[in-house]
Amino acid sequence: MVGDRWFVCLEARIAVPVRIETLPTELTAHAAQVAGALGEEIIFSQKESRNFIAASLAPGLLQDMQGRILALAPVISGMPISPAGLSVKNSANGRPWKSGSV
Repeated sequence: MVGDRWFVCLEARIAVPVRIETLPTELTAHAAQVAGALGEEIIFSQKESRNFIAASLAPGLLQDMQGRILALAPVISGMPISPAGLSVKNSANGRPWKSGSV
């Protein structure tokens, strides 16, 4: 807070389990390597922030941010091949598979 201005920030993290049965067929042969590299879950994170918000507007802005993030939750958690998609993308770009935030 600076004077009557606020910094408003909301961050959400959604853990999506890495499940071998959701891998695309081209990665099935590499299931152990994918599971070893990604771990048990992938964390998808979404962060929204705004600077210098009037104190009277901060609660409404936070509610709006929360609504947008909550609207994404079913989409992200319902993606059965999210971990596989990350693996294919990284592999196609010549980068090693890695776990952590996406």
